[in-house]
Amino acid sequence: MKKTVILFILTLTFTVSHTQLSLENVYSVSANIIELEKSGLKYYSMDIVNKQSRIYNMDHSIFKVFDLIVPDGYYLYNIQFVSEHLFNSDDLVELVYTYSKYNEIETGFWWYTYETRIVNENGTELLKIPGAGYTNIIDAGDYGKKFLVWIYDYSVLPAVTHTNVYSLPDQSTSSKSLIEYSPLVNLGNPFPNPSNGMTSIPVSIPSSHSPGILNLYDMNGNLVESKTVLNSDEVIQIPAGTLLPGTYIINLNANQEQSDAKKIIVK
Repeated sequence: MKKTVILFILTLTFTVSHTQLSLENVYSVSANIIELEKSGLKYYSMDIVNKQSRIYNMDHSIFKVFDLIVPDGYYLYNIQFVSEHLFNSDDLVELVYTYSKYNEIETGFWWYTYETRIVNENGTELLKIPGAGYTNIIDAGDYGKKFLVWIYDYSVLPAVTHTNVYSLPDQSTSSKSLIEYSPLVNLGNPFPNPSNGMTSIPVSIPSSHSPGILNLYDMNGNLVESKTVLNSDEVIQIPAGTLLPGTYIINLNANQEQSDAKKIIVK
């Protein structure tokens, strides 16, 4: 009898301790949380199909809707820096968004084309940067806030990379993202992919993080190859033709930071 009572108490405790989470709302697209300087906490979403970013109050009622211009053949790729007073001094909400296009020619060579825009809630375009695939904002102390934009041309081999540095307004204040993370260590899309020859992988790390290590793993988690990254922006070559056919995972590590993982398919 004592064993039965103890089991019942333990079961009851386990049940209670695991029922504290309650489903509050479901967004049908990817969503995130931002703390705007003036308007406070908000949810924001990225709707690839409808080419929109919708911003919601914390009770999930609609706050703002951004209708985003995405050219034909391109797809919405990322939304960052939903903010007030970051890119200018007005009270309008602004955001940065990036879209990409898949290109392929008859030889089987393929690459991605990117473009990034900054717009406000009225649809006014503050900046358009062709080729821009990655962005970040760095507080450089006495030198002010810097908006860094990495621009790639993957249509040529080796890929061409350069970085635009913009100074943000002196009065700019960063809205606080609660779960957004803009990595300093970036890994571009491998090309061509699939491949049975040489595969090029664009990488980007701050010079302060150099050197970095590019790791290639098979699907069993075994380390297949490592490459040292010495320059802040370069293209790493992987001889995919020497690998067994299959799918491989790559990531980039530098100064205890890690990029998102990418896949390489070897024919």
